[in-house]
Amino acid sequence: MKKILYFLGSRSLWVMLGIAGLIILVWFIGPLISIGEIRPLANKTIRLAVCAAIIGIWLAKAIFRQYRESRRNAALLKEIRAAQEPILKNASDVSSMSRQFAEMDKVLKNAKFSRSKNSLLARLEEGQYLYQMPWYVVLGAAGSGKTTALKRSGLNFPLESTLGTSVSGLAGTRDCDWFLSDEIVLLDTAGRLSLHDNHSNKDSSDWEEFVSLLKRYRPKQPINGVVVTVGVDDLLGGKTNITEISAELRKRIHEMHTKLGIHFPVYLMITKLDLLHGFDKFFDHLTEEQRNQYLGISLSDTEGMETPIATASNALSEVVDKLRSSMLGTIHQLESSEDKAAAFAFPEEFERLNQAVLSLFKELSKSSKFEQPISWRGVYFSSGTQTGQHFNPILDGLQNDFQLSKKYLDSDRTKTQNNERSFFLHRLFSDVILSEANLAGENKSWFVKKQMLYWLGIGAIVTIVAACLAMMLNSYSNNRSYLEQVGDKATKLGQEAKKYTEAPDLLKAVTFAEHVKDTTRSREIPDLSSPPLSYRMGLYQGGQMEDVGESAYRRILQDNVMPLISFKLDELLRTTSGSDGINGYNALKAYLMMYDKEHFDSAFMQNWLMTNLSKAESSGMSEQQKKSLEKALNQILSKQSITPSVPYDEELVERRRQEIAQRDIATMVLEDTINTVALSGKEGITPVSFSSMGGVQSHLLFRRKTGGALKEPINFIYTKEAYITKVLPTMVKSTEQFFNEDNWVLGSYASQSQSKASVLSDAQKLYFGNYIKAWNNYLSDLSLVTPKSSRESIQIAKLLSEKNSPLVNIIKGISDNTTLTIDKKITDKADSKIADWLNRAGLSKLLDAEGEANVKNELSALKLATPVDDAFADFHSLTETTNDQPPAINSVTEAINDLYVYLVAVNVAVEKGVDLPPDDPFVKYKAEVNRLPMPFRPMLDSFSEIILKNTDKIVDEKLMSTLEKQLATVTNSCQEIHEQGYPFDRGSENNVALESFTNIFGPNGMYSKFTNLSGEAAVLARSEKLETLTAKNSAFKDRFSRLNDIAAIRQGYFDKGSETPTFDFTVKVLILDSSLESVNVSYAGKSYVYSHGPVNPATFTWPSKEENALAKIDISSPQINSAGISSTGPWSIFRLIEKGKIIRQTGNTTVVEYNIQGKNVVLEFTTSTAFNPFNLNKLRNFQCV
Repeated sequence: MKKILYFLGSRSLWVMLGIAGLIILVWFIGPLISIGEIRPLANKTIRLAVCAAIIGIWLAKAIFRQYRESRRNAALLKEIRAAQEPILKNASDVSSMSRQFAEMDKVLKNAKFSRSKNSLLARLEEGQYLYQMPWYVVLGAAGSGKTTALKRSGLNFPLESTLGTSVSGLAGTRDCDWFLSDEIVLLDTAGRLSLHDNHSNKDSSDWEEFVSLLKRYRPKQPINGVVVTVGVDDLLGGKTNITEISAELRKRIHEMHTKLGIHFPVYLMITKLDLLHGFDKFFDHLTEEQRNQYLGISLSDTEGMETPIATASNALSEVVDKLRSSMLGTIHQLESSEDKAAAFAFPEEFERLNQAVLSLFKELSKSSKFEQPISWRGVYFSSGTQTGQHFNPILDGLQNDFQLSKKYLDSDRTKTQNNERSFFLHRLFSDVILSEANLAGENKSWFVKKQMLYWLGIGAIVTIVAACLAMMLNSYSNNRSYLEQVGDKATKLGQEAKKYTEAPDLLKAVTFAEHVKDTTRSREIPDLSSPPLSYRMGLYQGGQMEDVGESAYRRILQDNVMPLISFKLDELLRTTSGSDGINGYNALKAYLMMYDKEHFDSAFMQNWLMTNLSKAESSGMSEQQKKSLEKALNQILSKQSITPSVPYDEELVERRRQEIAQRDIATMVLEDTINTVALSGKEGITPVSFSSMGGVQSHLLFRRKTGGALKEPINFIYTKEAYITKVLPTMVKSTEQFFNEDNWVLGSYASQSQSKASVLSDAQKLYFGNYIKAWNNYLSDLSLVTPKSSRESIQIAKLLSEKNSPLVNIIKGISDNTTLTIDKKITDKADSKIADWLNRAGLSKLLDAEGEANVKNELSALKLATPVDDAFADFHSLTETTNDQPPAINSVTEAINDLYVYLVAVNVAVEKGVDLPPDDPFVKYKAEVNRLPMPFRPMLDSFSEIILKNTDKIVDEKLMSTLEKQLATVTNSCQEIHEQGYPFDRGSENNVALESFTNIFGPNGMYSKFTNLSGEAAVLARSEKLETLTAKNSAFKDRFSRLNDIAAIRQGYFDKGSETPTFDFTVKVLILDSSLESVNVSYAGKSYVYSHGPVNPATFTWPSKEENALAKIDISSPQINSAGISSTGPWSIFRLIEKGKIIRQTGNTTVVEYNIQGKNVVLEFTTSTAFNPFNLNKLRNFQCV
């Protein structure tokens, strides 16, 4: 009955029953729970998940608890095993103790204790790990009988059957024995830990370590109590200072109070009671059951501070009284007088002992207000064994071998038959001490931490539950709102349904079907299959609504859209004709498929419908509508049939067959091939553009004439890769398909007059023509960048001259993409790229072809020269290598490189003013460029012309700069002379020295030297005369045109090439006033006198040798004795002329009228030079260049 009650009270049983009940509730009651109209546990999968979660949480908690307890227990046992090492070091490897410790270590690894012996109860009951059992610390002086009392306590030690009788005291450390029973752990401390030696720090440190270990491995409740043992010999022997022992023991107890942070019960055990005279005679008659009773007094915590001592005194007196009252009965059972006398004396001896015990108890109970009072639970007396025993020789030998204390061997002593008894121990431990294990308090810090974690856990649970509830409410609200949105959309869509159904329009019908499907969609739920968390929590309705929408979508496609498709196919056949080529053929083919399920091809039908519907709605169909239409067609055609809604029109079919039969099959094959390849897209085909062929530097050299980007590719259909991997296989397949479909598509009009090979060949020829045209148009749009300066010309030439220049790469790319004959590369298998293309195209059989016989006829074109190869043969000749010779394009790049070097040399020569290099590179460049095909030949010809212009411009700019620098010096000198005075300044009294005049205008003057080029200027101009440069270069002519004035002045003043200014002139009188007798013109000492009569001119030479030459005109008459005008200086004759009135100046003649004192004289000055030097206008207008 007791076992049944224990079984029913097992915690594990009720936990399992609780979990089972909760699972039953979830499974059977869960479907009945609803939130509004939603039942979150209606789905079996969700209920299974919830049940699995409950079991999983319980298992996780159990596993975690098991792991935590196992880890703590393992750590504790590790400390016990580690402490064995010092003992084992002193033991022989083969000794019995060594084997014993090894065996104990093995057992302790899996030690687990249960209070139940029943197997079923043991399974349900949670086993106790070592650290979970009640722990008691036994304190006492060495030899006080602690170990003997524990060994003889009569407790059950479950490991004893494995390790022998010594297991009751496992040597955890040499300082502490571990007594492991199935109900209690007793820690027998060494005497030195209880009573510290004043001169030993090790005792204190070991004690502190012992206390810290207790706290580490049992943080909640390190110990359940303390047993203090004091031997009768210590109390009555007189050799021991009881006060000191009491103080030390009290101090240990207070230290445990302080460091462990708990309050625990303390028991005082007086051992070795058998040392009292008469003990063995007084108690000899007791039975085993009576010996197991405890002898002593129990105390309570409810008493005041002084009460425990008074209570103990009274209780001990009662014990003495009881002993005395039982004395007569005891003596009556004894036989000898000696035994009776001894038994009679025992109560007196015990009373004397009580006095000592009370003194000890008073010392132990002392406390101050700074210390926690000791909770004494009782004072008990015991005797573990009686004196007079002798020792077993074998155990004595073990003592000597291992140098062990006697306490480790006490349990193995050989006792006499009368002395192997213990008194008053068993019930003390089992009924008193163990029953009060729960009196010990818990560690306050641990308790606070536990409470904090507990409330944190509660808070977390509450938070999680609240969050889950909030999320469920939010999910319910969101799903309800979602369902309302779906309902609103469905209502609006029902109102708009007529608009989509009244006019039979395929696109509108598909749009309506898509709208029906989209009614289940929401902005908040972009993907119905993966809704946000705020819509889940077991309440999500989008999945079911999506299924409803999908079902309605498919029904509308079947009922509304499919009939419109059949109408569309009928319309396409009626609106096309045989003259439409492949479109007419496909329209007929699609129409016939509608009525012939055997030949139905859903892929063809979808492509055909999408192509024509996209064309029909090209102006108004959006990309989204196109996707919707494609999806709808895919859904409808997935059944591999269309239910026709129009009757079969045989007359129309016959008419279209007759029209198509008159068309060229090769043309239709090509059209079908192009359409199929274009529809398949350019995925997998590497785009071919000027950038892809030329490389990343292409944009530095080339431009598109139309303004397009260089990376804009040519139509991918006209690339070599597309030809091999798509066009050719598609063309072969299309040809094969035409011949296979001929009978059922064209019926009686099917013609077999042409072979497949001939049709394929004709289709290829048409394709090659388009291929050539596409590449010519693409290349014609390419142009070379126009350099704007010599520096840009050099940069372009440098890029063009590189071996991997964009020019070379583009030519190679063109050559590669226009070489459609691949026989050589198939034969030697040298081009892995071609092999890969052929594999992708399903034409890998060509890789193993040894001859024409092994290759299909329709594929033979791959091994024959094509028109494309012929049309672009010039490109191939530039890139092909023959007899290990480099390709011809290399010589072109070498010529461009020479041109690049020449341009650099020209720039260096111009900068340094040295001779320009010869222009031989231009000749070579022109010759090599002529080898290039269109459009590169005119492109590079134009580039050379621009280079010449830029080069001449550089030279001219440098020459102009050089001349400007030279002319600046001349101009400065000229300006200084020009500012000296006359003749440049008519009113100036100062005269320009003739030497200065000569320095400006003379044949060897500074301007003459400037026009005679020399040095750097002559090198750049490639001439020694400025006149030659100005004659052929308008820029220089415009800049130095004013130098012509200097030449004209030189002609007038430097007659006959004289190095100094000089000319001859004549003077004659044209008019002489009648009242005058004569006129006398004199210059530099020479005179000319004229009187009325014949006129004979006089000749003079300018300049006079005299520096201050005098020029004078004198007149004479009867009235006037003498009168005249005069001037002096190197320019005196010029000044004299300007003192008169110049009437006329033409050619080399100057006519001047003088009025001297009212008398008129007109003179004519005629020079020997073509330019009239007396006309000073040029000098006056002259500005230094």
